[in-house]
Amino acid sequence: MAGKNTIQQFFSGTLSKQAMLARLLPSMLAIMLGGLFVASIMYPDVYDWRYLVISRLLDSEDNPGWSAVLATCMAIAGFLMISFLGYYQKKLGKICRGSTGFGTAFMLVACIGLIGVGTIGQFELGIQKLHEYLAALGFLGVFLASIFYACPVLKDQSKGAKQFNMRRFWAGMIPLIIGVAGLALSALYNELNGFNYASNPHLDDVLVHGFFALHSFAFWEWILFVGVIVYLVVFLSVVPENVIPFEPRP
Repeated sequence: MAGKNTIQQFFSGTLSKQAMLARLLPSMLAIMLGGLFVASIMYPDVYDWRYLVISRLLDSEDNPGWSAVLATCMAIAGFLMISFLGYYQKKLGKICRGSTGFGTAFMLVACIGLIGVGTIGQFELGIQKLHEYLAALGFLGVFLASIFYACPVLKDQSKGAKQFNMRRFWAGMIPLIIGVAGLALSALYNELNGFNYASNPHLDDVLVHGFFALHSFAFWEWILFVGVIVYLVVFLSVVPENVIPFEPRP
């Protein structure tokens, strides 16, 4: 019965904040980061995160045998993120239902992207760049969700309720914003200069052509990945267990 109740709470968003922070989130991070660590250590060549995109670790041709490990971990992590949907909707929706609904929709897109990367993204389905599109859904889904989830937080602050720790809120948002901005600017820079920024160049070619990390698409992809992790951890700690809605207008 306890297991059934936990599953119901997982999908309905009624898990306690303590359970989310103490068990669910650490499990999700351990699975995702553990998969990345194993895949990078077992990568057949020297894996340099400054120049090689995350997709290299997930590609069965580039990383035979170990890409499946990371793919499985990504899919599990994406599934565990589903618990955030109902949790944030129930908490933040008390303040601003509309924007929270959009945020939850984009968080669902992020979950689908991560699950897709680890499942259908590993098969040849005749769709060009399917893997990249699914990964983009995962990253950008979290970023767009963060923008809409920020609305109830900022509304609460503007009303003087101060139910959210704003220092921690910005500590979670800023790394995510930096990652998105850096990735976009690096893509633009490489496009303008004719660099093959997103096609996983070999490290030797990169070094020969002076392709340094600051305009490396892969470098900023990793920075964005770190920003997503930081946001997921920090924002969960920012949202209080019991959010008090504003008094309805007469």
